[in-house]
Amino acid sequence: MNAMKAKCVLPLNINPFDDFVKPYLSKQKTLKCSKRDELTYVDYEKGILKLSEVVKNKYSCFYSWIHRGSNDQSILHTTPIRIPKSGIKFSTKNYVANVSCYKNVANGSKIHIYKNTHLWIPDFSITNANGPSVFILVIESLSYNSFIRFMNKTNEAMKKLKHFSILRGLTKVASNSFPNSMALIAGKAVEGRTSRAMNDYWDKKLDYIWDKFKAKGYVTGFVEDFVKIGLFDYQRKGFKSAPTDFFPRPFWLQMFLKGWNLYDSMLNVKQYCFDDHGPRVEIFLNHLLQFVKKMQLRKQSYFMYAFYSQMTHEDFNNFRLVDSFVADFFLKMASHLSDTVLIFMGDHGPRFGPMTDTPLGYLESRLPMFAIRVPENLHEKFPHLRKVLQLNEKRLLSYFDINKLLIDTAMGDFSYIKTPNLTSINPWRQIVPPQRTCKDARIPKVFCVCNGIVGRHTDIGWHHTHAEKALIKQVNSWLSGDCSPLQPHKITFLEQIMPRKNESLSLVERLNISVSVKNSNLKITAMMKRTAKNLKSPWNKWSIDSEFTNVFQLKSKVINEFCTPKNTKNGNDKRGTKNN
Repeated sequence: MNAMKAKCVLPLNINPFDDFVKPYLSKQKTLKCSKRDELTYVDYEKGILKLSEVVKNKYSCFYSWIHRGSNDQSILHTTPIRIPKSGIKFSTKNYVANVSCYKNVANGSKIHIYKNTHLWIPDFSITNANGPSVFILVIESLSYNSFIRFMNKTNEAMKKLKHFSILRGLTKVASNSFPNSMALIAGKAVEGRTSRAMNDYWDKKLDYIWDKFKAKGYVTGFVEDFVKIGLFDYQRKGFKSAPTDFFPRPFWLQMFLKGWNLYDSMLNVKQYCFDDHGPRVEIFLNHLLQFVKKMQLRKQSYFMYAFYSQMTHEDFNNFRLVDSFVADFFLKMASHLSDTVLIFMGDHGPRFGPMTDTPLGYLESRLPMFAIRVPENLHEKFPHLRKVLQLNEKRLLSYFDINKLLIDTAMGDFSYIKTPNLTSINPWRQIVPPQRTCKDARIPKVFCVCNGIVGRHTDIGWHHTHAEKALIKQVNSWLSGDCSPLQPHKITFLEQIMPRKNESLSLVERLNISVSVKNSNLKITAMMKRTAKNLKSPWNKWSIDSEFTNVFQLKSKVINEFCTPKNTKNGNDKRGTKNN
């Protein structure tokens, strides 16, 4: 089987540091968030909200519990009560606390000096699961190339943990976060526009993977930082009831409660900090670490799907800002991974920013980062898992395959599968056949990146419209003065052709394009090309690439089929008919 010629040759030789990328890299960014001496803190082991020593004598602090309201969009606050010197005990119901502290002044009034929001990991019922835990950390818009470019510390931390397999051929199946995530966590192709039109809650609407783990006795968790535009909440209604055991949405709604603006929250560096309590990403990862510690302490198997979004949604340079925090998190997780499958991934590659509407931008958006680590305990029982993953590192995969892997994990199915399969593949139980295609993997043609061709939407981006105009202009130059110029209707087909081995991304670009013509059912198809002399010189104008397009044949087609004299007998323009 390994000797068979691959039907999908993946573009895995692109240099993340290619000269093409340099203009889009910003100066080194740093995240500087102030951290004050905290007046209140959580004793995670005892489950107590405590006062620091300085508070007990100088200030008065009050707490209120924050509860989930009637749905994802609402939270409820209890009446503030003063925190006694002994602290306040958290509970399964009361695990998010809002705190305010005041300084007493001479006239009997109070000055507000401190506010904070705290979260404790609740106790969950003892479960009977006996399989490995699963921890998935998603970083919004992270591609493999962005990981290599910007996340050096995380890369080094992963090397220290050892035994990661990076599935370079995993290709996204849809444009944005929601449909890609649904393929992974529900094994279903959900069209984004259709899902937004559904004016209903998402409870039990899909066969969520966390429910399968729950049925097997696992504690389940689903955590997002940017809940205002969460997976099930951006232009959707979210859940009426919490979908998993651990679903700390009330905490994160409180974090973005006042003065919230979508783009300011994503682009303003100050918004990446939680007042003077440090970076929000650090708080996010610390909660996850505390969850893992608690599960291990209570000897409970768990499934966790954690999705981080705020800093990385709009600018791929911001992966630098999360790098040190993710690296530190992984190193702290090291002692908790002997029986935990660890997945580190992006939902897709970058979709926003100046590089996205470029050949490399479109390619990277289709190839998310995906790394998976088989834990030691599982490896001892099933040593083939790591071997099969290594064999599949450069094979074509999709999120539907990862869903299959997760289902099998929940069911405890880890045996090797010898029978070749093109459609439903578990990438650590089955070797992906070389003859697999994007259609087999349920990857739509517009997202396929096989064989030097990158599928493209005809209505996304703008730079390809210059190629369209150049094609029509060149075609019209072939028509005689008696013929009406062709008027383009719309682009009906678009493919991006990657440069050949002896060509540079920075100097050569090709688009295979089809354009329909107004008042006709005929189309013009050609390979368009533009070049540049060097990195500093501007691009030359688009022109038909005669190496890949039969210009003589195209010209004959235009003259014979498209040309209709301006002065026809009845005054009608009958495009698409030959002149006699």
